[in-house]
Amino acid sequence: MFRRLGIPFGGYVYAQPSDGAAEARVLWAECKRLGWTGVAPGCDIESDPKIHIWSNAADKDDGRAYCSQMRQLGVRPAVYMNASLEPATRPDLWPEVPVVWVARYGLKPETPRNGVQYTGH
Repeated sequence: MFRRLGIPFGGYVYAQPSDGAAEARVLWAECKRLGWTGVAPGCDIESDPKIHIWSNAADKDDGRAYCSQMRQLGVRPAVYMNASLEPATRPDLWPEVPVVWVARYGLKPETPRNGVQYTGH
């Protein structure tokens, strides 16, 4: 249906602390297989106490490994995170230049810093 309507779409992975480069390879292979290459493939970096908690070092290291691998595959990556994690990791300054997708929650969501786009959730 999306293709018929001309709406681009792509893949997304809910990352867990492990091997960001491997997650990128698997996600991009699936995106290509399914033809989901219309938007930057997204890597969701957020903690869920029921599954795992990211450390500031791990979220940045895995996120950058994901982005670096996507760049090596010839694709501009996207990273998704909440507004409290974004200032701690500063993906807008990563040399891999990902699309930065930041969630906004609540009735009075956080105000983004200059140059960072926040989206509704």
